[in-house]
Amino acid sequence: MNTLILKIVVVLSALHFYLPSYAQQLTAEEKELLQTRVKNKVDEYQYYLKQLSDKLSTSRAVKDNAYTLALKLFIGEGENYEVSDEDLCRDVIKSAVRMEISSKYRSTKSRIMQKRYLINLRENRTYSQIEITDADVVRIDNIHRVGNHYECMAYFCQNNVPPVKRTQLTIDQLRARTAYSYSKANYDLAYDYYEQLVSRAPTDGNAAYRIALMTFWRKGCKYKFRNRKSAQTKAKEYLNKAIAYGSPEIKSKAENVLNNWNQRNVYF
Repeated sequence: MNTLILKIVVVLSALHFYLPSYAQQLTAEEKELLQTRVKNKVDEYQYYLKQLSDKLSTSRAVKDNAYTLALKLFIGEGENYEVSDEDLCRDVIKSAVRMEISSKYRSTKSRIMQKRYLINLRENRTYSQIEITDADVVRIDNIHRVGNHYECMAYFCQNNVPPVKRTQLTIDQLRARTAYSYSKANYDLAYDYYEQLVSRAPTDGNAAYRIALMTFWRKGCKYKFRNRKSAQTKAKEYLNKAIAYGSPEIKSKAENVLNNWNQRNVYF
């Protein structure tokens, strides 16, 4: 189990109580309210972490949305930010929010930018699955004033499940899963299966033809192709494979589609 020491920054405007600008110390009531507010935000944050870390059922689109919403919980949204320093009577630049991570498997602590941590979680290649545990009790301490807002430390836990050896799917199993995922409109998963299929069975003209159409319309792969031109280029590569290796029927369809694309008869 890795223990995450998360620095939570709460901007006063986000709190539902009035704090005079001249106040240097929080009252007991204000501290309790702040702690409740932070715990609620940690719960929301952990909800997004679960979506980011899930490799079994959460689509890429949902992960991207969770990534964006998680960053919005932090001042600066993962970037350096500016605050007003009342002692210096000027604005100062603060470093982007960071995670401090420790583990029972190592004695040293590591610090990582919050933005990078979330990206690593979303793009996880180390663990077969990451299980995020809910923290019913979040310990909060070291509350202190910084400019016109307060910062504190919040502690909660996360479980990293080590990789497990999985049996590789057969080509027929991949074909079945692509068809099933597509029929259920789970296009992100279907596209992933098609990519595996054309990689392991490069002469499967039918798979090449179908992934070409999905790529052209960026169905299930918008996060992989940020613009239409790159998707179109990749789609044509797949179509050429379909023409080279497909059955006479698939070859005819692929040639017709490619001709329409080249003649600009079909647009994104």
